[in-house]
Amino acid sequence: MSIRFFFKILIICFSSTFFISCTKELCKAPFSDKEKQFVSYVKDQPVKMMMQDSTVVNFNQISYQREFAKNCGKSCTSESETFNVVYRSNWFEFHVNLDAGACTNYGSFSVISDDMKSYNPDRWIFAEQTTKLAVKYPTIAINGIYYSNVYEIQGWDKDSNKIYLLYNQSSGVIRITFANGVVFTRID
Repeated sequence: MSIRFFFKILIICFSSTFFISCTKELCKAPFSDKEKQFVSYVKDQPVKMMMQDSTVVNFNQISYQREFAKNCGKSCTSESETFNVVYRSNWFEFHVNLDAGACTNYGSFSVISDDMKSYNPDRWIFAEQTTKLAVKYPTIAINGIYYSNVYEIQGWDKDSNKIYLLYNQSSGVIRITFANGVVFTRID
């Protein structure tokens, strides 16, 4: 066996070790029409909410991202469209996340109190597959403002108490109702 032949075999074996795991079928998933209903914010858009005691709370957008994210998983290599935005106020912050789910055939939507990278004793979360979400209110009036095609999503706080989120395409988060009676309602 010549040295040249040995190196050819070695190169073929070595290169297949690195590239075989991501040569699976490429699944590319842009947002579906339904998923686009959850892309509700533009870059640098502020949000103003009011508490039930009339305290006004201003939320500043601290992060905005909409892109195709690559993922090499067990079932396929994917490029899923993703949308992530973070808002912060002196009361709390919230993260809106949407993923088209190229390999799972369903998207996921969540609004979470933090980035979930570390323990947060006050965490609350709303999360659901987009295929399971349905408009609950075709039209609803809140504080004299009419909203259409509003989703009501049930979530949980740190003590597993039910909390509720009203959300639509034109406004994003409309209202968050916590189990302790605290309510934040969009006013802009």
